[in-house]
Amino acid sequence: MAGPDDDTGTLFVSPRRPRPRPVARLLGAVGHRAARLLNADAFDWRLGGRPANPLRLALDALDARVGGLDPRVPREYLGVLGAASRGSDLTSVQSPVFAARHAAARAAAADRRARGLPVDPFTPDGDTWAFTVPNLPLVRFRGPHAVDTGGRAPPGPLLPIYCVQGATALREVFTGPNFDRGAVPYHVLAQAIGTPSVPATDEAHGAGLFAGRMTRNATWKDDRRLSLRLVGAKALDGLLPGMVAALDEIVAEIDAFVSARPGEVIDGTVLMSRVAFRMILRAAFGAVDDPAFDRLGQRLRVAVREVLHYFSTARYLTHARAMMRSVGRAKATLAEMGARIRALHAAGALDPAAADTPLLRYVLHGADGEGPPSDDRLYALLVPILFGGHETTGYALAWTLYHLGLDPDLERRYLDELAAFERDHPGEPAGLALVDERPLQQALIYEIGRRYPPVVASARMALAPGEIGPDPETGIGAFRYPANALFLAEITSAHLDPRRYPDPLRVDVDRWLAGTAGLPRAEAGRAVRARYIAAEKRFDYVLFGAGPAKCLGQAFNQLEQNLVLDALLGRFRFELADPGRPVRKTRAAISGPEPGSVAVRIRRRAS
Repeated sequence: MAGPDDDTGTLFVSPRRPRPRPVARLLGAVGHRAARLLNADAFDWRLGGRPANPLRLALDALDARVGGLDPRVPREYLGVLGAASRGSDLTSVQSPVFAARHAAARAAAADRRARGLPVDPFTPDGDTWAFTVPNLPLVRFRGPHAVDTGGRAPPGPLLPIYCVQGATALREVFTGPNFDRGAVPYHVLAQAIGTPSVPATDEAHGAGLFAGRMTRNATWKDDRRLSLRLVGAKALDGLLPGMVAALDEIVAEIDAFVSARPGEVIDGTVLMSRVAFRMILRAAFGAVDDPAFDRLGQRLRVAVREVLHYFSTARYLTHARAMMRSVGRAKATLAEMGARIRALHAAGALDPAAADTPLLRYVLHGADGEGPPSDDRLYALLVPILFGGHETTGYALAWTLYHLGLDPDLERRYLDELAAFERDHPGEPAGLALVDERPLQQALIYEIGRRYPPVVASARMALAPGEIGPDPETGIGAFRYPANALFLAEITSAHLDPRRYPDPLRVDVDRWLAGTAGLPRAEAGRAVRARYIAAEKRFDYVLFGAGPAKCLGQAFNQLEQNLVLDALLGRFRFELADPGRPVRKTRAAISGPEPGSVAVRIRRRAS
């Protein structure tokens, strides 16, 4: 079988564990242990209740005077060492440590408030902690594909970083007017998805949908409005036929594979990632029956994966030129795809129905009939749409396969609900209009997203000095921050907070279904959806972010998962090849199951 990075488009790849990297593993372990040692409670020396560890005192003074950190915010000492050794776990690993240290402070504050006594709002509550890292100059990218972001490295030798998981801070960072995307880390991401032909000015720049600043940026606002027209909730009816057609082909391919190679073990993560990509490609471009176009789509997938790998693993620091060559290959491939679509249309080789998807109309005619977009414009708009969802959705589907394989009772409950739905709605896909008819399916999707958010944290930069207020329940946890401080809105830490979700490491769909036993399906579904919406409003569930840059593909993501799970689980059983082996998350910026770890055999279900 092919490898995970081939461009054939095959769904079936043998599981391949990554080659061990003993030196990197050793260095990471040493760094992690050194950071843990310095931050251990045993090194919190005190005299008369005041800190007395000279190394910590020196670092506190440096961080406050040079880095501008609020001295009252709990600190991770040598945070750069800990961050480098933990990869994408740099904040979520520390969250329970700080929460435990300040549990007594939270309890004492709640007690004082209950008795009508005042509390100091700047008392740390463990939901915010900080560290500094060396403030390195921005990587300079050169060549025809380099994007002028207008960004500059923040001033000073140290960059202050605040990690936040409390609802008050998350709300402010995601929605407050004093926060926006900054040069760190978005200057690099902009090179992968931005528009080099747009010069940076005070009112616009071409950094792209997922990297451009949100304030004073006409380009980003125009892109956002157009993308919502193309793939937002109101556009889904136009995308559904292509998705259903893609699934019919996928089911037929899996069926043929099971007949030809019964019992063969494949990589479930690669399968789900490629299923998700094919769904998005078909939704975008309709039922274009053209083998050459399909081959270009697979080349694009490989090229963009290369680009995102440089970004997510920080290899751009040493391989900036190689990253830009990959960007060039991705842009050239998408330009070929656009040209191929227009040639097929000009030759009358496109089915008129196939050419009537929102994205295909844009490729052929522009947003408002002004003519086809430039190659640069097409890339900047379509690549975030095509790839912002497929990898994250593929990871979510792989985690779902894994947990259904571990829990036969959960799988049975899912199949029972699917059978009841199909009896009531024969031949109808589980579109968003019928979402309330599927309470368990929605609970499963919400719970996998809670337990395994693919994006660990979302970064924002403070535009000016400011203050974030206390937690309204405890009255503590307020802090101040300097201009240009980097904030990490901690998605994973919020989702794994035991105060929000008891037993948070356990995948438990019934936390969403509580109180729905015995209700009609639609009523139970409305209750599940209401619980999810309430969790979003409380900033307990931030999988899709919040505020002006909230993920525009949220509705598409849900529809895609609904359709894929029903089409595949209703026909096939995905049997874990090694159910006793734990599956860990990767430590990249976009995190999923470790390569090769979700190994499955596909069996047909008895009809």
